[in-house]
Amino acid sequence: MNYQQEALPIPNLSGQWVGHGRFKLVELIGYGSSGTVYLALDTQSDPWNPVYYAIKCLRNKELCREGLMWQKREIACHYVVSRSSSPNICKLHHIIEEGLYMYCVFDYCPGGDLFTAIRLRTYEGNVPLIKKAFIELLDGIFVCHTAGVYHRVLNPENILCVESGSGIRIADFGLATTNLVNMEFNVGSRDYMSSGMS
Repeated sequence: MNYQQEALPIPNLSGQWVGHGRFKLVELIGYGSSGTVYLALDTQSDPWNPVYYAIKCLRNKELCREGLMWQKREIACHYVVSRSSSPNICKLHHIIEEGLYMYCVFDYCPGGDLFTAIRLRTYEGNVPLIKKAFIELLDGIFVCHTAGVYHRVLNPENILCVESGSGIRIADFGLATTNLVNMEFNVGSRDYMSSGMS
């Protein structure tokens, strides 16, 4: 993908090595308001059967107090749910702090996200696949809620697929909370929020 350098919250680090040389950031595969995500090769894996991860790069320095609080909460919530044996959570494997950045090492899901699967009409007319994906999503939500973590932004972009339309993994706990009752408003992706009361 060709990302505009000025649109990225962090400079493109493709080609660099992190984790004392363990992971090579192969290519930029996405970005959000606070970080960038890379396909990364685990150089300790078998060259004939290489293992890839998704590595999210976040600023580790010069964060405002509120930004630091959100970042710590995201990592804590994702860590808690990653300890489960559920296959429906995108696992957080490692946190690497090097220089200006923090690198979060996650499962890589080559099937893309649920938004793309819907846009490509992967589910159209395929009732068994729809049921499978929905049950996997519910199982993942159940694991989160059992652990006391509430995602709050379960939009299709934050739900990943191991394969095209299946192998659902819940990802991106950036706005998650451990509060069962919360008085914060306007949390989440604007495109998915209700338009308000009439």
